[in-house]
Amino acid sequence: RDLAPAMRRQLAGVDVVAVHRALVVGCQSVALSAPERRMAIEVGYRRGMSKQLIAVRLGMSEDAVDRSWDRIKARARESGGRVPVRGELAQAA
Repeated sequence: RDLAPAMRRQLAGVDVVAVHRALVVGCQSVALSAPERRMAIEVGYRRGMSKQLIAVRLGMSEDAVDRSWDRIKARARESGGRVPVRGELAQAA
């Protein structure tokens, strides 16, 4: 078990369970990597969560959440991918 944290850092990818837990309970109990934090912001916005709530749950400022959201959309445009829309998951439910 002592080796598990070291192995986690070596693995590439995003732990979607950690992202979900951070959005539900907050970052105090879940440590997120930079890619996981980006995914949490995108998922939070797509779920229709407020910027204030996302900031509190991830331990960030509201301005940092806004900047990350703008970068997420810019990357999607640059790559020719689908640009995420705020609240689209909440509307689909």
